[in-house]
Amino acid sequence: MDGDQLTRMIAAEAFTYAFSGLIVGCGVGLLLNRFLWVNLLTRYFGAQWNIPVVLLVIVVVFCFAAAVAAVRSPAKRIRNMVITDTINEL
Repeated sequence: MDGDQLTRMIAAEAFTYAFSGLIVGCGVGLLLNRFLWVNLLTRYFGAQWNIPVVLLVIVVVFCFAAAVAAVRSPAKRIRNMVITDTINEL
């Protein structure tokens, strides 16, 4: 396995975690947000709940930025190492 293949493997793992975390986290977060909004704001003040699209976009951008950062650092370190050190590190 060369450096590019190893980098793609790290990227696949990081983005799989990011995507699955977004699915679960946004799903649970939206349910919790709606529950709290309805029980705390709608009941007492009449404010209607809307899907917080802007906040969801911000979360998605930060999540994928974190995934990119999680790939860059190990990939850069692995490219500077000797192959036997890389294998021993894994």
